Amino acid sequence: MATTCDAAPTAEPQAVMIVRRGEPDRFRVLQETLAAEPVRLIWDRRLRDRRRARGSAAPDRRRKERRRLTPSTWTTLGFVFVRLASNPLSS
Repeated sequence: MATTCDAAPTAEPQAVMIVRRGEPDRFRVLQETLAAEPVRLIWDRRLRDRRRARGSAAPDRRRKERRRLTPSTWTTLGFVFVRLASNPLSS
């Protein structure tokens, strides 16, 4: 099974779609749907959450949580869409 799909190999990808591990049907459908789009399709490679239980490390000096909430598409649809910043120097 492919791990990435560069939908339009001649164009710079404008976005990345990360598909949740264990969703091969979703990956295949997105791969077919995005075949002509400048989107890079990849698998989520994480095996588990890297966060540790509170109190297992030295106290954190940061005043607030730095991580964002999980996007709703991740939990409901099994993927997340990330638009890449344009690079003015690549032209």
